[in-house]
Amino acid sequence: MTESELHKLIAGWLDGRITPKDHARLQQELKESQSARRVYHECLTVHAELTNRSAADRHLQSMTLFEDDSTGETTPAVTRNASPRAYAAALAAVSLAIAASVAWLLFPPGKAGEQDPDTVAQKADEKDSGVTAQTGATWYVAQIIGMTSEVRWGAGVDSQEFLLRFRIGDKLVLEEGLVELEYYTGARVVLNGPCEYVVTGDSSGRLASGSLSGNVTQGDFILTTPSAEVIDLGTAFGVTLDPSGNTEVFVVDGKVSVSDSLAGPSKSSQLLEEGMAARIPRTGGVEVLDGAWPKTPPQSLPTDKSTVDVAQVGEVSLVDLLSGVRDDRFRLAGVIAPDTGESDRHPWLRAEGPGHSLSHGYQVTEWHPFVDGVFIPAAVGTATQIDSEQHRVDLPGSLGTTWGPVWSRRRSDHPEAVSNLQDYWGTDTLTSVGDRLKDCRSGMIGMHANVGVTFDLQAIEKQWDLRPTKLRGMTGNLDNSLAWTDVEWAKQHRFSASLRVFIDGELRFSRLDFAREDGEISIETELKPGDRFLTIVSTDAMDVATAAPDAFDHVVLIDPVLELSPR
Repeated sequence: MTESELHKLIAGWLDGRITPKDHARLQQELKESQSARRVYHECLTVHAELTNRSAADRHLQSMTLFEDDSTGETTPAVTRNASPRAYAAALAAVSLAIAASVAWLLFPPGKAGEQDPDTVAQKADEKDSGVTAQTGATWYVAQIIGMTSEVRWGAGVDSQEFLLRFRIGDKLVLEEGLVELEYYTGARVVLNGPCEYVVTGDSSGRLASGSLSGNVTQGDFILTTPSAEVIDLGTAFGVTLDPSGNTEVFVVDGKVSVSDSLAGPSKSSQLLEEGMAARIPRTGGVEVLDGAWPKTPPQSLPTDKSTVDVAQVGEVSLVDLLSGVRDDRFRLAGVIAPDTGESDRHPWLRAEGPGHSLSHGYQVTEWHPFVDGVFIPAAVGTATQIDSEQHRVDLPGSLGTTWGPVWSRRRSDHPEAVSNLQDYWGTDTLTSVGDRLKDCRSGMIGMHANVGVTFDLQAIEKQWDLRPTKLRGMTGNLDNSLAWTDVEWAKQHRFSASLRVFIDGELRFSRLDFAREDGEISIETELKPGDRFLTIVSTDAMDVATAAPDAFDHVVLIDPVLELSPR
């Protein structure tokens, strides 16, 4: 590969225009050529440094006083409750300019990269599922938030992503048990096995067989079956599809619009209110049932891990805290994008390139009840903001990047619900992660090097009226270096990471320069009355100038818990 070709591939990756085919070429070249890795890291360092200048400017602004024109008084530029999202529009413009500048420096303007049509996955058969082909539907639109212990998946399930997320077109085949699926739009459905269900849109699905219940509080949700279309107008309902293809609908609360999907453009809808039911035969028509209501599928799952249990056992898992709560139950998994602070809906390996995120300063997670915020330390590392109270610490220099999101995953009795190996931190990563998860007591939190997450101890104390007194757990580096033992450059370096725990900017625990072969060690940190923010940061332990300094840094927290005591 010529140097100009290499520059073009790197630039395409940096500005998000690389195709999967070119991305594979770039990965192969970097794997085989030391000089290519040197060029790659030089380009990445320049790109990260340009990006981090905008973060440094915001840091200076946060320490500056400005004059309020309306009052003539001098006011702090950033108040305690101010969110970095106030700079979102400006930062987006700066980021686009940076990406364009780097691409221009690396190669002359030319034809933009095109998506390889061969990589567009058809997740469900259009004829059988009613799903319209999506050429760019790679974002996740729903996530499993709960399942019963007897769940058994059937053959043909399309997605077994590690964090239990689903894209448009993904099919769920459930042989036994109950599974609760939550859309990011807020709609929820409980699948009652045996059942086959296809995710058809941001707020829609198709029941191909079996039964389910739905609960919608925001906007409309559209459910189709072979014989019916059900539009939930903000309500709770149940739907059953019998083996002959007849659909029965029951309204638990609110209103549902039901129509015959076979009638075509001339179809008319029947409005069902609370307590009403209807039958839609496979031959067509809508029959309102009078006193012969169908059996309603379960509206919710039996209590799995309730928030009420916290007060009884006197501890709460950080895995559950990061995963979040729905109706007094902890979700199974959580995922936060460290560069935006939002719930991350990107797949790691996507059409426009891999999941390499750049530093954009501290991101307040206002939507999350227990997480104050997340961040990717800048390349320089000094004066890094680690919570919304503006506490700052000095961290080692880095590339100013990280791989993938901050994630949490509760231990599961369903090891088959694990992602394919290339859809996460990288090829072969999940082998070690999945194996370790099976042996956990509560679960794990993953945070690839150069990322931090901050928990709000005050919010946790307020939730349960109990004060956090100690953090304990284990930490290790579950990297995939064993898969690269035949690569010469990987043999020549020690790949390691560091972990630090801060309380309100004060260092309370650290484990520095540890690799996979160093094993796991315990974390124990005492918490004092009045402690507000608990920050956990993973960073690279290697020098930035070393080849692949951000490789093999798969830091995990194993069974991390907060001990709680009466105030």
